[in-house]
Amino acid sequence: NFYTLKVKPATNFFSIEYVTVAENLMKEEQKKLEEATRKNQ
Repeated sequence: NFYTLKVKPATNFFSIEYVTVAENLMKEEQKKLEEATRKNQ
């Protein structure tokens, strides 16, 4: 069961000059929650 989605972003990424990169401090917890969710499906 796979879906193919075509997404048109609201932002024109070719015209971006500055970006902010954020570190995911909760990465390990997120991975555990995602794995638990996969097991429950």
